[in-house]
Amino acid sequence: MKDIGLSVILLLASSVAALKPSIEVRGVSIEDLQKYQPDENGKWACLGNPEVVLSFSQINDDICDCPDGSDEPGTAACPGTFFYCRNEGHIPGKLPSSRVNDGICDYDICCDGSDEAGLSDSGLTPKCENRCAKMHKEYIAKKEAKQALLKAASENRQKLIKKAQVLRENLKKEIATKEKKVEDLKLQLSQKEAELEIVEAQEAERIAANTVPKPKVIDDAQESLEFLLDEYKKFEAEIASLSGQLSQLSSVLEQMKGDYNPNFNDPAVKHAIRSFEEFKGNNPETSQAHIVNAEKLGAVSNIIESLKSYTPPAPQQSNQHSFKPSFDLPLFRFSDLVKKVRNLLVEFSIIPDNGESSSMVQPESVPTDTNVSTELTKQRNIVSNTKTSLSETERQLQEARKSLETEHGPDDILRALKDTCVSSNLGEYIYEICFYGKASQKSTKDNSSVNLGNFENVSIDDKSEDGALILYFEKGAKCWSGPIRRATVSLTCGKETALLQVTEPERCEYFIFGTSPAACAQYNPQAVDSASKDEL
Repeated sequence: MKDIGLSVILLLASSVAALKPSIEVRGVSIEDLQKYQPDENGKWACLGNPEVVLSFSQINDDICDCPDGSDEPGTAACPGTFFYCRNEGHIPGKLPSSRVNDGICDYDICCDGSDEAGLSDSGLTPKCENRCAKMHKEYIAKKEAKQALLKAASENRQKLIKKAQVLRENLKKEIATKEKKVEDLKLQLSQKEAELEIVEAQEAERIAANTVPKPKVIDDAQESLEFLLDEYKKFEAEIASLSGQLSQLSSVLEQMKGDYNPNFNDPAVKHAIRSFEEFKGNNPETSQAHIVNAEKLGAVSNIIESLKSYTPPAPQQSNQHSFKPSFDLPLFRFSDLVKKVRNLLVEFSIIPDNGESSSMVQPESVPTDTNVSTELTKQRNIVSNTKTSLSETERQLQEARKSLETEHGPDDILRALKDTCVSSNLGEYIYEICFYGKASQKSTKDNSSVNLGNFENVSIDDKSEDGALILYFEKGAKCWSGPIRRATVSLTCGKETALLQVTEPERCEYFIFGTSPAACAQYNPQAVDSASKDEL
């Protein structure tokens, strides 16, 4: 019974000891407060250097006794240490010890004013009031507003993702449809080309059956004219060569004439110079009239080509009358062609002019058979239209595939903003960016616009908290006596897509800052809710 009573007494004693409050030490968190309690002898060991034992009264005595500075958590005595602000009712903070008891209330970190309590206790400065309750209320209001904004931005982002998914699926369907259409058009074109070959063969047979043979005299005239043209070109080249030699000889004689000294009695030289002067008198200038100009040679070539492609007219047919083909008309046309050839030969002085020739006339177009059947024209149009449709469909298919493969940011979200433009009046200019388009700067004074760059690519800023999107616009308009303009657009998480600020750190290099729900990839509503509750 005696032992039981003693046990009860010891249990009560230990319970009372457990209920005994810890000694308060300024500048220490509640979790670390147990580390700052004296032993049964009123002693205390430095936390980082337990071999150094101090009297408990030496803690926060404004003298740095521990090598690690752990004995002065509430003063500025030990450099490089931190003061812990408990900020009850708000968020705890850490303040560099150098700012403790400096006469300044650092409410941004220590809203409870505990960083200046040492001076206040000594009566050296007015006491820093505790503003934690007020500041926490403001903090919660801002936190809730930000949370609401982020939730709205997240909802808008989900809408953009769904829109991008629909657009992507539609693009895949379009590609499949275009691929099927391309195959169908290729097959259709192959069939139509085969049909066209049949119609063309039938048309060739019809034309051949209704074509009058070319008179032999035309072939003979063509061959003779080609021979004369080749001979004349050789003759012209020989004359040109002799003319060059003559010019060179004249130059030599002219130099000899200039260098000749009449005081020297040289009969041979005198005779040569006298003969040269007589030659020059009889031939004052070397004529270039023998060189046939390009226009005349071209006319001859045209005549030859006309003879090559000359086709006598097909016999005329009628539902009411039929008649034998007459050579009166082709013979008349051929005689007219012969006259033109004769005129050219006279112009070239190849044959004499006996008065029958007239002035040079340009050859008329050679008569051709324009009686192409309606069926052939129809088939040619069908093939041409099918080729055009195939080419356009292949172009559209290529663009669709390229769009599907293009990088559109996380979750393909920027696909939903493609071809969307956003602008903002930021001072003297209105700045505008078009996703996958261009960035521009428009003056508010004269409405003049400048291209700041064309969309190049997009990346994610890994350093940002919410996964900011970086859009690059390159190869804009050239600055006056400067570089080519370029713009970098940084979009952070926001409810709406908007431009907020523009800077130009380097000439003609622009940095545009804005917000967009597309840049909220890292936002987690549950994480924000949890963080807010923990901080409360």
